[in-house]
Amino acid sequence: MRLTAWVLLVTLLPAAALGSSDSDWEQHFSNGEGLEQEGRHAAAGREFEAALSVAEQLGPDDWRLPVTLHNLGTIARELGRYSESERYYQRAVSIWETRHPQRLTELAGTLQNLGALNMVWGRFSRAETFYRRAYELRVGALGPEHPDVGASLHGLAELAMFQHHYPRAEELYPRAAKILEVAYGADSLRIADVWHNWGFLYSQMRRDSDARSLLDRAAALYDKNVPGHPNMAVILVNLAELDMRAGDLSQARIRLEHAVRICERSLPPDHEQTGIILEAYGRFLNLTKQKKEAKTMMEKSRAILAKGTKETGAAYIIDTSAFVRQR
Repeated sequence: MRLTAWVLLVTLLPAAALGSSDSDWEQHFSNGEGLEQEGRHAAAGREFEAALSVAEQLGPDDWRLPVTLHNLGTIARELGRYSESERYYQRAVSIWETRHPQRLTELAGTLQNLGALNMVWGRFSRAETFYRRAYELRVGALGPEHPDVGASLHGLAELAMFQHHYPRAEELYPRAAKILEVAYGADSLRIADVWHNWGFLYSQMRRDSDARSLLDRAAALYDKNVPGHPNMAVILVNLAELDMRAGDLSQARIRLEHAVRICERSLPPDHEQTGIILEAYGRFLNLTKQKKEAKTMMEKSRAILAKGTKETGAAYIIDTSAFVRQR
């Protein structure tokens, strides 16, 4: 399962330079950005759809059309509508390549998200092709220390972890973290997500002390900035796993129940993240001999996951690797 905040961030045109249709696009797009950053994906999607209606009238020669398509692809991805997400991304790529060939960094952002989407599907070769092309475009256009290059390194680290190439992932995460921390500061949620995924890697490697240090740092930033964001639920589940290994079942229960509440408030009831987190809670209930409750929880989880969503081996990664800013 992948949780992402893959919003294509843009520097909007000054209001004085915009016509009425442009102003409408700006308002809807800005609203969508804010809602997405709060984790309110469905509401963000409605704003981006309204922005798309305006952008379609502006035509494919206007950069706002592929930007809006990119963000709708992200929202569809967040809501588990993967085929729809792919169609939005592919259309955006086509427009970038044919109408805006000079906008290499924006093209790279959409390619990055196509890489992430294919990674979720287990199409690792295709995922790496997209990720590598995005990385190369960014290095060539922006230089090796640009934050978008850090974002690409983050994505490549996730791909390595999905494939269980742990030494490679362990090499890439600190490189990504260093670049992003210099660019955005240690209080940015972008760096929090790298810390989380790096911590998840160490959890997979059974380096629990290192994992907890990184996950605690990520949790503190989310708790400070957006405590109800779906990504916070993922961090809580991974911390609960460490609690269970350490024998602290009371703390694990608190975290898991909190994670479930966040999912119930912030996600559609049949979202795959909810299904996977319910499954984690069900395993905990089974471990603590609450067989009846565990059975109920696992049945709810299976009902959600049976609706066609894909559960992956790396179930609790957060990906913000395609954060891009249009210059």
